[in-house]
Amino acid sequence: MTHATTLPLHMRRDRFDPVPELGALRERPGLTKVRTPMGLEPWLVTRWADVREVLGDPARFSNAFVAPMQQGRSPEEIARMRAGNLLPRTRPSTPGCGGC
Repeated sequence: MTHATTLPLHMRRDRFDPVPELGALRERPGLTKVRTPMGLEPWLVTRWADVREVLGDPARFSNAFVAPMQQGRSPEEIARMRAGNLLPRTRPSTPGCGGC
């Protein structure tokens, strides 16, 4: 017997396009928390201005989360694992994210 798997919203597609629900998220202000297949809950950033702000402000947005697979590793090993990985970014603790 096979079980149908429901993909998380941020991974769903309509052929090659994102599903309409993602477009609806882009129309509202703020960020949306999603659940990954691994059980993590990162913030989904859908609007261009918010993406620019998140990627351009490492003081407020970071990937400081330590995943279970990173525990016990040196800071250098963790830095190599995080390089180029945007999934573990965290939401800022201060207001002022252009409507986040």
